Amino acid sequence: MGNSVCFGEVLWDLLPSGKQVGGAPMNVAFRLKEMKQEVILLTAIGKDPLGDELWNFLNKNDLSEFVYRSPILPTGTVTVRLDESGSADYTITEGVAWDEIYTEQFMETPTQLIFGSLALRTEFNRLQLKKLIQQAKEVVFDVNLRTPFFTFNAIDEFIKLSNIVKMNEDEFQWLCQQLNIEVSQTISCFMQLSNVYSEKIWCITLGEKGALLFENDHLYQSPGFPVEVIDTIGAGDAFLAAFLYKRNEKEQPAECLSFACKVGSTIAGQHGATQALSIELLRQ
Repeated sequence: MGNSVCFGEVLWDLLPSGKQVGGAPMNVAFRLKEMKQEVILLTAIGKDPLGDELWNFLNKNDLSEFVYRSPILPTGTVTVRLDESGSADYTITEGVAWDEIYTEQFMETPTQLIFGSLALRTEFNRLQLKKLIQQAKEVVFDVNLRTPFFTFNAIDEFIKLSNIVKMNEDEFQWLCQQLNIEVSQTISCFMQLSNVYSEKIWCITLGEKGALLFENDHLYQSPGFPVEVIDTIGAGDAFLAAFLYKRNEKEQPAECLSFACKVGSTIAGQHGATQALSIELLRQ
């Protein structure tokens, strides 16, 4: 197994209870590292007090080697509000360091490149990503639709450049509607998607209902694992990391999906995105 490279935002989630380290690509990298995978984080932070704190966190978790420190742009922040069910609503600051992620110092070939849709909001990052995609052996697109930072054209373009596409139920519904495909969680719906985007692996999270995986014309489904939800921040990212970990270990698709659901549920039952997973769960 080579290296997994996570490209995209790292920031502070400003919650009612205080600030927490966040950003989907960072969350995925953090979990992959926890699962003893070789992982590199390509991101950017400011040369400011918030950036210093982030740098210390990333350095402590062995994720700081290729983090660019912008002399101009501030460290990213997101104001997070949680509703009564623990679901999060985000207000994302623009014109921040991770809008310009310099990757010149990174010379390796990614075995697996993982990125999300939020980093696509700037032309600078889109160009950097395309260079990395050309080199990568496997490309994983984690679709995180955050209004107003996405367009169908950008999502469509980068799905076409990817091998694995992960999205949640709402994002899956949005994509099908954009393509005039009747939305359903059936194999016929995925076959129609495959007519538009050939040879993709689709992974759709369904919250407490589990997840779907469509691979090689076969549809797999895993139920959710009951948990008392505290907050959903980082649950989808932990799901993706767990799925890729098992996949990189050459496990069967159904086992990859089931383990990912278990890990995602566990994170939804914890505060924040970077609490440690139990040793028992990591040994499964």
